[in-house]
Amino acid sequence: MAVLGRKHWYRYDSDDMKSYRIRTLDYLAEAAGMELNDAFPELPRGYEPRYVWVEELEPKDRRPIRKKLVVAERQSKRLQSGTKVEVAGIKMRVRGCFGEVRKGAASNDNKLAVVRVELLK
Repeated sequence: MAVLGRKHWYRYDSDDMKSYRIRTLDYLAEAAGMELNDAFPELPRGYEPRYVWVEELEPKDRRPIRKKLVVAERQSKRLQSGTKVEVAGIKMRVRGCFGEVRKGAASNDNKLAVVRVELLK
């Protein structure tokens, strides 16, 4: 599957209830049903978007092709495990679903904690 494609910015609705833009290949975004939009800020560093693995249904004398599709909407019913989807003309099935992950400093959303310290004499 030597599909070459261009990358564009697509809308991604994060679990923190904000919308961001994410750059992905056009044919993968089309298969995932993503909306072309570059008006939002870029997905912050440390965020890993939710995604699904899809696997080819009928491989021909080789290992099945696997692709990773970013799922743009929270609570998407369209790409549940076992669902069939077409990617670049190849029939595939969703094999695994993974949620959004926030790593490092971005996970606290820059909230400051107020700490009260009493000094005893």
